Amino acid sequence: MRIDIFARATGLLKSRETAKKACSGGFALINGREARPSSEVAPGDTIELEFPDGRTARYEVLAIPGPGSVPKSRRCEYLKILGGEGD
Repeated sequence: MRIDIFARATGLLKSRETAKKACSGGFALINGREARPSSEVAPGDTIELEFPDGRTARYEVLAIPGPGSVPKSRRCEYLKILGGEGD
């Protein structure tokens, strides 16, 4: 699944457009490499995001969701927080 779609579906970022901008601006990494909006993610990949306020967060992709958005209560099935988010 494309990272921009994955980030929106799992709630990492609020919109696909925001995800595209993060990737295009160099604020998203997959396995330590700069991501493009069309970059694919798969289970086992690590995503690192840098937010506008300077915070960074790292996640492990656990699974790829089906179409549509993932309910907040089920996001832990698709992502594991590895670090950041207020550390």
